[in-house]
This record gives sequence, C-alpha cells and structure tokens, in this order.
Amino acid sequence: MAASDVFLFLLQELLDYFILPEHLSGENQYRCDSCVGLRDAQRSIKILQFPSHLVLTLKQFQFNSKTGQRAKLLHRVQCSENIELHNQPYKLYAAVVHSGSSMDTGHYYTLARDQSLAWHIFNDSTVAPCNPPPWNIPDTPYILFYTRPEEQLQPAVDIT
Repeated sequence: MAASDVFLFLLQELLDYFILPEHLSGENQYRCDSCVGLRDAQRSIKILQFPSHLVLTLKQFQFNSKTGQRAKLLHRVQCSENIELHNQPYKLYAAVVHSGSSMDTGHYYTLARDQSLAWHIFNDSTVAPCNPPPWNIPDTPYILFYTRPEEQLQPAVDIT
C-alpha cells in the first residue's frame, strides 16, 4: 500500500460520528413490531451512566465475502490522549497494538502508563519506556483503554 493510500482518522471524530442519530428511511426503514410494517425512524445511542473505564475496539480489518479473504486496514487512527463522550472526558492509559502489514503475520504488544503517567512498551518479556507511544503504520492500535480523569490508575505489575 502506498503512503498516499493511507487514510487518517481522528478518534474523537469517529466517536462523534458513532453517537450521531441515524435516520432510518428508504431501503433502510425500521421494521415496526406493533404495526408489522416498515417505517421511517431514528436510531440513537443514549448513555445512561458513564463508565469509569472506556474500552474501545477499532476494526482494523475487512473481509471480502466474494473472495473469502481478509485484509488488514492500514488506516491511521490518531489516538488522542484525551477524548470526550457526550461531554464526559476520558484519558488514554493503555493500548493493544498489532505490528505488521497483514492479518496473517505480525506481532502484538501493549503500551501502558505507570502511576507517574509515563508510557511503557510491554513486548514479550521486555518492558521499556517509550515517550510518546509509537503510533506509526503498520503498527495499528486495536484496543484502546481510557479512564475518567478523576480515577486513579492502579499498577497491574511492578516494573521496578
């Protein structure tokens, strides 16, 4: 894939788009159970209680049903350290990343912050500081872990 084929997406814009109301009309009408017919409608997402931790999974692959093949998408998603979901702020504290240009090869590693909020890379048996985290293609984040700013991060392991 050429560099010109790589798309850049901002995570905040993707979240904002995801929670926009969706108008169901035309060939995409809602099937009403009450009247047993198709009707225009609006689908919306409402968050009744904001979680202390937010886990986002990014779909970084596509499946071609005609050929039966799957491919890794090399779209670059700018993973902001701070995001908002309905005006509730969240701060990035960890990510699972796939390094490799195909779904059939590559390597997974984790990026995480310690109590001092410094970034570390957890790669097999190696732990090393990395500031800032490497968000470069073909290293693509698959799972992002956010927390509300008022939450205290608790270390999962002692890296000293």
